[in-house]
Amino acid sequence: MRILLFCLLTISLSLRATSLPETITPDSLHSATSATVERLLSHCIAEIRLNRGEAALASFRELFATCSDSLTPDERATVATMFAETLSREGLNEAAHTTISHTLENSGDTPDTAAGMRTLAKRYSSLAGFTPYGISSDRHLESHIPFSIVWDNSGTSPSASIATDAALINNRPVRMAFDTGHRHNLITDSLATGLGLKPLLPDTAICDGAYAIANSLRLGDIEMHDVPFRIVSSSDGLRKPTVGCDLLCKLGDISIDFVNTYITVSPYPAKYSGNQSNMCLSACMTFLAPARIGDTETLVAIDTGHGGYGTVSPSVTATSTSLPVEAGGGAAIIPEMETAATAGEYGATLGIQALMMFGKVRLNLTEMQFTCLSPRMTTTGFGAFPPPSNFDFRKEFYAGSKPAKEKESLGERLFPALIGGAIESLIAPGSNYIENVANLMFDYE
Repeated sequence: MRILLFCLLTISLSLRATSLPETITPDSLHSATSATVERLLSHCIAEIRLNRGEAALASFRELFATCSDSLTPDERATVATMFAETLSREGLNEAAHTTISHTLENSGDTPDTAAGMRTLAKRYSSLAGFTPYGISSDRHLESHIPFSIVWDNSGTSPSASIATDAALINNRPVRMAFDTGHRHNLITDSLATGLGLKPLLPDTAICDGAYAIANSLRLGDIEMHDVPFRIVSSSDGLRKPTVGCDLLCKLGDISIDFVNTYITVSPYPAKYSGNQSNMCLSACMTFLAPARIGDTETLVAIDTGHGGYGTVSPSVTATSTSLPVEAGGGAAIIPEMETAATAGEYGATLGIQALMMFGKVRLNLTEMQFTCLSPRMTTTGFGAFPPPSNFDFRKEFYAGSKPAKEKESLGERLFPALIGGAIESLIAPGSNYIENVANLMFDYE
């Protein structure tokens, strides 16, 4: 397998491909159009956003094999960086390091871009010595992680968080929080030092912004090893180590039961069966799902790290109290949401207190499905709204255009626009994508 990866890597980073899929003719290698590049790049991004790393890698390889001559040096470096990051997310850090190193040797990028790529190469090289998120043994039964809702009344309004005492880092008990609004696992510098985490880069210290590795992490009866954490300063207010979306994606299929206060993790490894998806990853690699807020359909961020009910953009609704919200097959009236500008990809954030109103939510991160399993608040007058939109991101994205007279579904309106915006930001002149990845490792918060 490793030999095959390096063979594919050599093809992808050369100016001329020597081996092509049967559906590609030799002439097509030299006649690739910008539309073809964007189509294949769209597939790459779509598969990343749907948490399908293997499919994304296949699309990247096709892009390099068929369109490498059509990419400018800057575009080639950007796409190679995306390819390397996807390899790393799949645990192929040695191949990711080779990808970046090869690209760096054959690129004429600016000093800043070159410095960013060298940072990435060093990071992937260090990660190659670990097996991030390795699960010690197969789990054939459901796992349950008990948690409590921790309330903080020190602010102007109550704030809540999910925390579990059934956690061990390097075999030492800790209280851990779960934050679906952040990609990385987080830990303070002082606690990382006290728990014996290892700096990811041998020549760096445990300090703000650095990365460190825990030899082991246990959540309930689930044990993982080589778990990366991002270090934050003890002065930043982080009260306990935090589990982020990267780790949750490795677990595959989780349900959060706010009534009985435990998290259920389905047997591992979860298998992709081709069922419909109604959830995707954001540019920050956090979770987005479709929702209807009032009369407006929009993508919402699922953020258990937001201690309140959440936020809503003025472009979604002019009101911020008693908001009818439908998401994942459930419905509730949210008492209040902060009015605030949100990221361009979504129109609102569902915080922990809003999610609690749905009773139990399921995040199937293999099928990319968000489901409200037991709505706990029934409301009057809500029947005037149509059933929640249960669309399939993948089906809608690849279905092609429909006649203009047919009404577009929510998926057709939102997901292609999200992917199109991502492409524009990646290939725009002066894009600082590589520097962002080098500095924040795909985390744009």
